[in-house]
Amino acid sequence: MFSKIKAEDEKSSESPSSLILSLPEDVIIDILARLSRFDYPKLSLVSKYFQSLVASPELYARRSLLACTEDFVYVVLDD
Repeated sequence: MFSKIKAEDEKSSESPSSLILSLPEDVIIDILARLSRFDYPKLSLVSKYFQSLVASPELYARRSLLACTEDFVYVVLDD
C-alpha cells in the first residue's frame, strides 16, 4: 500500500520540463513549430536545448511543412 502511494508521489513530482524532454525530438519540434515566432525569444531562455532547437533549421523547415509560417513586412529606414 505504502509503496503504491510513494510511486504515485514520485510520478507527480516529475517536473514539466523533464516530461517534455522525454518526448522524441521530432514531437518537440512539431509542438514548437505551432507556436508563434514571437514566443521563440522567451523559449530560448528556458534551456540551452530549447535555444538550440529555436535556432535550428529543422524547426523552420517544419513550420513551412505545417503551413505555420507568419507573414512579416520588413521596413528599412535610412537617413
